[in-house]
Amino acid sequence: MTGKHGNKTKVTGNVTGNFDATQTTMPRILKENGYSTAVFGKWHLPTYPDSEKGNNVTPIANPSFDDWKVLTGAGNQGYYYNPTFKEKGNIDSQIEGYDSDIITDLSLNWIEEHKSSPFYVMVHYKSAHYPNLPAARFLGKYDGVTIPKPATLLDDYESYNNELANSPKMPTNLKNPSVSYNYFPSKDEIDYDDNNGRTYSTSLGRMTEAQRIPYHNYYDPINTQFDLDQANGDLVDGTDEMKEYLYQRKIKDLLMVIDAVDDNVGRILDYLDENNLDENTIVIFTSDQGYFIGEYYGYEKRYMYEESMSMPLLLRYPKLISPNTKVDKLVQNIDYAPSLLDMAEIEVPEEMQGESFKNIVGNTPSVWREAVYYHYYDHKKHTVPRHEGVRTNKYKLINFYTDNEWELYDLENDELERNNIYDDPSYKSVIEILKIELAELRKEYDLVGSEAILENFEGGLFYSESAKHDWIASNSTGDSFDVVNNPDSDDVNGSDKVGEIFMTSTVATVEINFPNERQITSNAGLLTDPIAYETFNLSLDDLLKVKLLSETDAVLKVVFSNTESSETHQTEININGNGKWNEYSIDLSNIDVNHKQNVFNKLELIIVANDVPTGGSIYFDDITFENDTNLGVGGIDNNKLLIYPNPTNDKVYINSPSKVVNIELLNINGKKIASLEGDNISEYSLSNISSGIYFIKCETQNYSSITRLIKQ
Repeated sequence: MTGKHGNKTKVTGNVTGNFDATQTTMPRILKENGYSTAVFGKWHLPTYPDSEKGNNVTPIANPSFDDWKVLTGAGNQGYYYNPTFKEKGNIDSQIEGYDSDIITDLSLNWIEEHKSSPFYVMVHYKSAHYPNLPAARFLGKYDGVTIPKPATLLDDYESYNNELANSPKMPTNLKNPSVSYNYFPSKDEIDYDDNNGRTYSTSLGRMTEAQRIPYHNYYDPINTQFDLDQANGDLVDGTDEMKEYLYQRKIKDLLMVIDAVDDNVGRILDYLDENNLDENTIVIFTSDQGYFIGEYYGYEKRYMYEESMSMPLLLRYPKLISPNTKVDKLVQNIDYAPSLLDMAEIEVPEEMQGESFKNIVGNTPSVWREAVYYHYYDHKKHTVPRHEGVRTNKYKLINFYTDNEWELYDLENDELERNNIYDDPSYKSVIEILKIELAELRKEYDLVGSEAILENFEGGLFYSESAKHDWIASNSTGDSFDVVNNPDSDDVNGSDKVGEIFMTSTVATVEINFPNERQITSNAGLLTDPIAYETFNLSLDDLLKVKLLSETDAVLKVVFSNTESSETHQTEININGNGKWNEYSIDLSNIDVNHKQNVFNKLELIIVANDVPTGGSIYFDDITFENDTNLGVGGIDNNKLLIYPNPTNDKVYINSPSKVVNIELLNINGKKIASLEGDNISEYSLSNISSGIYFIKCETQNYSSITRLIKQ
């Protein structure tokens, strides 16, 4: 709805999903442009549509939806049979029937009432969330059919040298009956007045007697035979036979649930066709990200591995898209909102981070992204560690950053991602390129630490887009800094408040710490909710700038460190004691490239003053990370080799203390596009290459350097 990543929407997980409905959304923009808007079905956020943040049902003044009716219960997932809905006006209602059928009925009835003018409706099915309870009409559809098994179902993945090989391996395996297959008490075992027991109460306990009869007729004999096979030793936990048996049960239950979605999508398309709405209606079918369905004997998602990173995306729009068009581009769900607005010929807000794929689905030549960014924040939720990464059409780089573990996969030669090649020296250039791209995407999407601007000292705290930065200042006596009125109106940004360190000794320290935990309040009381282990993520050409006012000469020591390890980086510069605001630039190009991302989570400004009189003060303000436009981009392996792109004459200039003997131009997957050898190369022409993202690698006799550049 927003066209933004989770760090900007403030929704970074199921628990931290307190959505601010006042932010810009695509449905609201459509509504403001004459569309009727609605959502029916699954919502799965703690606050209902168009409700105040932190308040489930209090409506906001400017809603995105004219109408809504969303599932409640089962963790806001809703129920398959006889589901309960919350609707506009804080009204609860239970509707008898099967959820996919009901949601489609609600949607089609609404379209019928609004089809005479532009409309937008989100049809959100619960399927295929567990427990997989098929509609009765599909029970037994796959009896006698053997569904092909995943190649990794029986793998011993402890040999993979990746996260799956470590404890705790796959979060959920197929032997859990409440998640993985429909095993519940038989008709003879159940007192239908007793809804105790989660498996029963969330499944058959919701049904009427008439709805339960076909279920017992189908599943009771299957479960009875399963119990008998286990008792006789024909099916033993952990054996390949058991794994294959449980996979067949799981995948068939899942497919029968999806059949109801397929059936109801067909109803919607038929309705549009029959009412002459097909030519001028955009239909998008997509879903949650994928699942492991038996892969690695598992059943989960959240990982950046291909099974759970991928999601379906189907479009029908005859005015723009030819039938059977297949687009092989890297598209993300942040692209949906800008694409729909663009197709509706409505201006896309700048704050949306996605890109419109209107041109590429319409077969109009267009430059498109070559890499996508991924981030999972909910550390150890469902036992999956937090991680981020970048994927191109050939490679995938994953960083489990709290655990400081990296993984690299060659997706062309290792489709199943069995072989982690991060430590393979032959992929050194690929890793360098992908780390540069990861840093660029983090900056593009404005993640915490990628380009922080810390300038407001009101109350001693600064709130960024996603995390609170605690400022702590002390000197040898333990005194903290105060937030005071700006002593000098010449301060460049004219801020009213600045930080003051009252110097009673010659050394004082200001710290910026990224918190590792935050407190949240839920119905269960006060809980600790771990969030991402926030770190500074610096680009190759970053400068740190800070404004200081001091009446004595001093030395400023800038120290990056990791609070859980001994890794540090220190740079120092001299401070002018002229009693005026001065902006100081600290070159960060000499930080090792492997420490630029996901390592340092603490920044200290250590001020060592000369002969500070008792009661002397040093004021500080505006700490900014920004690109060093004067230096160009520093090299990765040796910061003395500098590359200066000059777009006006399609050249890059190289400045190096050693002779550059070879230059290679690489694409984002490390493939060589062009090269140049010489005795001492000082410039390289880009006139013969097309527009796009490239990486230029310069080599001397002793070292190499690699840098990202864009040709427009």
